[in-house]
Amino acid sequence: MTKLKLILTAVAMTGLCFAPVADAAKDKSAKADKVDVIIGYTAKLDRGQSDDVAREGGKVKREFGKLKMRSASLPAHVVEKLKRKKNVRFVVPDTQIESFSASARATANAPAYSAESMKLSYDAKTVGVAVIDSGVGRHSDLRVTQRIDCFSGGVPAISTTPCVTDVNDGATGVYLDNFNVTAFNNSNGSIDWSADPWVEFGDNNSPAGGSVSVEVDYCPDTSSRCIEFDGRGGVGDAVQRRVDLSRANEAVLTFDYRLYSVDHSVTFVLEASVDGGQSWSSPLATYSGDANTHDLIFGETVDLSAYRSADTVIRFRVQEDDSEAHFYIDNVAIQVIGDDAYDPFGHGTHVAGVIGGNGHDSGGAYLGIAPNTPIHSLRVFDEHGVGNVSDAIAALDWLLANGAAHNIRVVNMSLGKALEESNTVDPLVLAVEAVWDAGFVVVASAGNYGRDGNMTITSPGNSRKIITVGSLTDSGTTDFSDDYVSTYSSRGPTMIDHVMKPDLVAPGNRYIAAVPGQSEMKRILPSRKPNCNGICHERYLELSGTSMAAGAVSAAAALMLEQDPTLTPATIKARLMRSARKIDADPVTGGAGVLDVNAALAATGTVSGQALSPLMIRGDNGQGFYVEDTAQLWGNTTWSAAYLWTNGFMWTDAFIWTDAFLWTDAFLWTDAFLWTNAFMWTDAFMWTDAFMWTDAINDVTPLHDVNSVNTLNDD
Repeated sequence: MTKLKLILTAVAMTGLCFAPVADAAKDKSAKADKVDVIIGYTAKLDRGQSDDVAREGGKVKREFGKLKMRSASLPAHVVEKLKRKKNVRFVVPDTQIESFSASARATANAPAYSAESMKLSYDAKTVGVAVIDSGVGRHSDLRVTQRIDCFSGGVPAISTTPCVTDVNDGATGVYLDNFNVTAFNNSNGSIDWSADPWVEFGDNNSPAGGSVSVEVDYCPDTSSRCIEFDGRGGVGDAVQRRVDLSRANEAVLTFDYRLYSVDHSVTFVLEASVDGGQSWSSPLATYSGDANTHDLIFGETVDLSAYRSADTVIRFRVQEDDSEAHFYIDNVAIQVIGDDAYDPFGHGTHVAGVIGGNGHDSGGAYLGIAPNTPIHSLRVFDEHGVGNVSDAIAALDWLLANGAAHNIRVVNMSLGKALEESNTVDPLVLAVEAVWDAGFVVVASAGNYGRDGNMTITSPGNSRKIITVGSLTDSGTTDFSDDYVSTYSSRGPTMIDHVMKPDLVAPGNRYIAAVPGQSEMKRILPSRKPNCNGICHERYLELSGTSMAAGAVSAAAALMLEQDPTLTPATIKARLMRSARKIDADPVTGGAGVLDVNAALAATGTVSGQALSPLMIRGDNGQGFYVEDTAQLWGNTTWSAAYLWTNGFMWTDAFIWTDAFLWTDAFLWTDAFLWTNAFMWTDAFMWTDAFMWTDAINDVTPLHDVNSVNTLNDD
């Protein structure tokens, strides 16, 4: 199974995954192998087609209510046969996807906000932005109005409504037994512990009596009950309790105790198991006494983080006995600091912070481009930032059915996958274009593969309709003269279809925005946590990538729609491109220029068509490359190439496919590299840490340095 990949700050990879499908179809010995695919149909499915997959030995995994597609698991050898069936448009792999500051706001010329305008904007802003990503966690900076889970790991295997409301609240809380009643299953904390009672070994397993019992005796707090553990039961006597720590990032055991010994030496030990008691750790703590020992300790603390599992067990055991020794234990608590179950990875929350962060936890230092914008989280990735193309398609299908009712007008997709087919049959592109046609502005990141050269744009950024965004490095200053297109920002034109992309660039390098308190990204990149003069509470992270840049453009689109709700997606795209600040970069590197939010808000003009990104072709003489004339393509000379793209290049206002040429081979690409569709990225590099970040294209110099988990190779 190949997968979508969050285009976030850093990069790792997967391979181009359709080849294995084709190979398996030719290899008779591979008939038993199953491949995960997405099947596209030319018309609505009928009953007979619904049975086709099963008749071929496959299983339908997901149905989509609005899109004429389904995901399925098929024997590899029947893929080609299924392609030939009536009404089947395509069968392609269900590919893996992974998730790809003050100076940034100044670079994007974002509107300024006073404290008073910030307060007013909270209720005034109604245009919602859907963030299709790893989820969006709790954060004081964010106005999250809805959370939907479309990740296939958490929904029914077959469903015509494959997304569900995300009610998973994580594992943060406390298991607590204060022994307020004579029982072994007391549960007094925020996490229910009643299903896993204390269990005795070597005694009668009753809380009412014996060498281990719950009673009021000589407890640390003499007015309350506790466990009394007598040494007279002999060596090996024990009492233990299971606890589920599978979703904890940290776990700390605390308890109060009194150790009382009269005659001889005695030793009690605390141990832990991660396999339900099949094996035990060396003692985590030892409690020993001699004659006349009388220890009273409140708040004894032991770190259990190294013993996190679904079957963690803690055990108190007699290691050396004394018939007159007593160990009294009270207020046993296990404080669990869990991941943020809404976004355990953290990427989606960061992107949401770029879009709509209000700076609450940073004293206003780290604002998003459109503070207090309503965020609708559509989760499509697991806790490592990995999901499937079908998960993203499910989210888009959900938007077609429900987005308008929630006033969602903008869709941010900071993710990508390898280009394995033309955009005319790429299921992810077809899905985003259906959403675009339904009136939603769709913004996608270009990818983080610019260091591999041109033709590195990822899907769905290869769509001609949607807005594809590259990253600008602003060098952390408000001086525009030191700005440049980020070295990692993917370059156009797109592979296979030769669409001129990206459409524009926006600040994306070393961007500081919100992050969940216990996210995986925060753990992996501790050096990227800003200091904030001690006021941030570790609630922010500095990340780089076209993911962040896409978030900035999504925010600008939301502001434009807030100002004028009648704008179409095509007009928003055209205005963003024409108003962009022009820079010294060729159009397949820097697009139409740098996002200028205030200029976009002041822009005029409308597009009658779709504002398709132009195609590029190679000249007949092999000496140049030509671009479709946007003045004709978009229906008005207002949108001619001379107005849209960067300064310093030769653009003609003549008819589409002008005879003038833009670049020579020496300036741009050599024939062998650019214009042969047979060229693909090598499959030689498959990153073992694929949970990190990737746009699903193999890359030998990823933005994230796989040899150092604390390093990002950003600008």
